Amino acid sequence: MSKYSCEFFATRTDLLKVLDSIEAEQSIKYSEYGMFDSATGQNFNSARDIKDFGISIHGEQNHDLILLILPADVDVKIRDVPQRHSGIKYFVDQELNKKSIVVKVGGEHKGSAIIAGQIGTVSDDSDSISLFKLISKEVHKHFKKIKTYYVGENAEKALDDGLRLTASIRSPMDYDLKR
Repeated sequence: MSKYSCEFFATRTDLLKVLDSIEAEQSIKYSEYGMFDSATGQNFNSARDIKDFGISIHGEQNHDLILLILPADVDVKIRDVPQRHSGIKYFVDQELNKKSIVVKVGGEHKGSAIIAGQIGTVSDDSDSISLFKLISKEVHKHFKKIKTYYVGENAEKALDDGLRLTASIRSPMDYDLKR
């Protein structure tokens, strides 16, 4: 995904600790990333307002909630994607939103696993890089590094309690994070 990237395991509470700190410091907004049937994207002023934030519905890092985070004063640009068999879909991603970063939220999956999350950007825009650095600095400050991942306090407790920390519940357990 990213030119700049930070991988983590976090519960909703863990990740909100980071984002609450960012929201107090800088005015940002969140927009749902992906392809949609309508050109009206969903925007949020706080991560706390996002339904199922930190809950992994599918147990797959790439199929669960993905967000763009942008400065609050920047309009989210949505691009039209003509479909082969007719119609148009609408895509929200970094292609037209250069000042954004992407967050694969991950989170708790049905009490059996914590799905990995990731913060990153492919943009060379200075606002995007600054926002990435600001958020990754907070992740580094609040989370503990275990191997190549940053792990939130509650996610670390889940690891100690025997829950899987994985990018996908369909992956063999050999790929799970272990101490």
